[in-house]
Amino acid sequence: MLFILLFFTFKSVKQGLLIYTAIPLSTIGGVFALWLRDMPFSISAGVGFIALFGVAVLNGIVLIAEFNHLAKEGVEDIYERVRRGTKTRLRPVIMTAAVAAFGFFPMAFSTSAGAEVQKPLATVVIGGLITATLLTLVVLPALYILFSEKKKIKPMNITATIIILLFTGFLIPQKIFAQDNKPLTLDEAIKIALQNNPQIKSATLEVEQQNVLQKTSFDLPKTNFSILKGQYNSELKDTYFGITQDFYLPVVYVHQGLVQKQNIALSKKNLAVTQTELIRNVKSVYYQLSFGMEKLKLLSYQDSIYKKFSDVAELKYKTGETSYLEKLSAQSKYQEIQIYKKQVEADIRIEQQELQKLLNVQQPISIADTKLQKQTLSVNTDTSAIKQNSLLAYYNQKISLANSQFSLEKKKLLPDFSLGYFNQSLDNVKGFKGYQFGIGIPVFSWCQQAKIQATKISILIAQSDYENEQNTLRTLFNQQLQEYQKNIEMLNYYDSIGLKQSDEILKASQLAYTKGEIGYVEYIQNITQAISIKSEYLNSLNQFNQTIIIINYLTGR
Repeated sequence: MLFILLFFTFKSVKQGLLIYTAIPLSTIGGVFALWLRDMPFSISAGVGFIALFGVAVLNGIVLIAEFNHLAKEGVEDIYERVRRGTKTRLRPVIMTAAVAAFGFFPMAFSTSAGAEVQKPLATVVIGGLITATLLTLVVLPALYILFSEKKKIKPMNITATIIILLFTGFLIPQKIFAQDNKPLTLDEAIKIALQNNPQIKSATLEVEQQNVLQKTSFDLPKTNFSILKGQYNSELKDTYFGITQDFYLPVVYVHQGLVQKQNIALSKKNLAVTQTELIRNVKSVYYQLSFGMEKLKLLSYQDSIYKKFSDVAELKYKTGETSYLEKLSAQSKYQEIQIYKKQVEADIRIEQQELQKLLNVQQPISIADTKLQKQTLSVNTDTSAIKQNSLLAYYNQKISLANSQFSLEKKKLLPDFSLGYFNQSLDNVKGFKGYQFGIGIPVFSWCQQAKIQATKISILIAQSDYENEQNTLRTLFNQQLQEYQKNIEMLNYYDSIGLKQSDEILKASQLAYTKGEIGYVEYIQNITQAISIKSEYLNSLNQFNQTIIIINYLTGR
């Protein structure tokens, strides 16, 4: 619509596009101001950009109209036209932007009710007008000269214009792209975490490492080469050359391969444990973040109630209908809610940073599920459900690995063998050859016996660790089931009675206080009771969801 109006005003597509360059120039400042104040892009910020574009385009219209006016008066030299036009319109352009910018300053630093809507709008307008004014006075005249058909452009001026445009392009902060990221669902967050989390990468590399070590199962000892030259039979110098190779029985190499397969399986179990723990942590932080946003909504609602209460108390105090104490009490409750809101906002930022760490991303994260949803339990309520837990499978695999190592150490008591070949000369006569075969019998085997005993003990250790972990998981599972029963009863109460009563108390109290049927003390008590019911409901719902997350983790879901 702006472009159509510009076209009808100047009867030129080219000049309309020139004026339209004020929009990206103003966008630079608006985005930079949001980034500087750590504000995300929102609907109110979008409205601010619309207002900003209007003022920025107006400044462009003022400049281009003045250039055209000078052209009609006979100023043929385009450089003189730009110098005179910019000098003439410098004050109107600056005044137009300054009036709008200073007018938005109170909104930009507002802390009263509605500030969360006013701040982004005003921030965008102020930041955008600063860059739009400065850059429009430089870039727009340069583009006007560059695309003018009246005069051939000097190469030096073209180069200067390109440098200016490149410089303005670098003014756009890189972090603005983080504000355009769409909110993540829980499934998307889990998927990103499984791809980016360093612990997952480390566990995956461990699996690859164990797969590579599979090649070490058939590890022959070093081949022994020997050579002898000298007098060992007569005065003549003879030469002896020999080669020998030691090796185990094939059954030993088979068991070494089985041990390495158990190591690969253990590393995979460890990867599964890391994945399930990461999923549990992401779910927990995600729902905790959703809980914080719901709590902030409740506090904002409470904020609006106490704001109205404070305004009514202020009005009654001015008209003499109430005491100074009521006014002071109303203002105190309103300020108290402001502190609570800041605390919850800080908690939300902490959870966002934790989720950002789990996902291993640099840009800020926002979630799609801002409304806290109630989870469902779809597992058996007996302790047999924990058999699917990945941590239990990991400890069970450690038992299998210990058994394989025990079998391997036992097989190493079997004899070793060696094969050899030699070639020698005797009395300087060459051609004496031979083969040798040796067998190594573990006569002194107390060292190997100790290794066997040690691996046998490691089996008992692995079994004890498994039983301990099983008892721990079983106890935790039973505890969480009790928490589940406790929270489900509370939620049933709130869903059936509590929330309805809270809404009725709020409605009745506001109506009674407005009509003067109850005093401020009773009004505050009723409001506090109603909001407390809603707050406890959110706490119970959050605790319920966290319990479901833990139960699902314990049962391998």
